[in-house]
Amino acid sequence: MLQQEKADDFVICSGQSVSLHDVVTYVFNKLNIPLSAIRVSKTLFRPNDIEDIYGSGAKAARLLRWDYKMSFFEALDILIEEERMNYAG
Repeated sequence: MLQQEKADDFVICSGQSVSLHDVVTYVFNKLNIPLSAIRVSKTLFRPNDIEDIYGSGAKAARLLRWDYKMSFFEALDILIEEERMNYAG
């Protein structure tokens, strides 16, 4: 992106829709945090939440020749491991 002659906006994404519930459950399991620590309050739900949302990396693929090969959870594993290395005590 930074090497392009003209500045532009690009969406870098997996193209997959993943629920927040699935992300939180995955991270808790990965970090051995009991799922019983999760608290859900229906009063905090937004009435107009979009049920299924995801991005398209087609423009980045076309103009940058960007090719996404990881699943969302593979990328999340990398982020978790990076945080573990940075904040291990």
